[in-house]
Amino acid sequence: MQENADQKAGGQVQARRNAIGEVLQRLSDKGIDVEGIAENAGVPTADVNALSHDDLISLTAYISQNHPEVLKNVSERFPALQGLIGMLEGGELQGILGKFEQGNP
Repeated sequence: MQENADQKAGGQVQARRNAIGEVLQRLSDKGIDVEGIAENAGVPTADVNALSHDDLISLTAYISQNHPEVLKNVSERFPALQGLIGMLEGGELQGILGKFEQGNP
């Protein structure tokens, strides 16, 4: 049973990677430096496949603060991202959000 839970969690992480990858692609298409976004978010790269789950959350939190329209648009197609955005908006990840609100990526 634990294996099924691990597979489900792994699937959610991959779905989040795909969604954030699409968000970053749309930002890049608009001429925005996605490596700069990653740097400002405090993560090592904009390559979502190289990021840990915590890094994905940090990157999502940063994008939700600075590019919410793109995040919202993409999240309409990705239920896994909607859940993460809900946690961010609901304050469940307040420590991460606080870091960006204070301007300390």
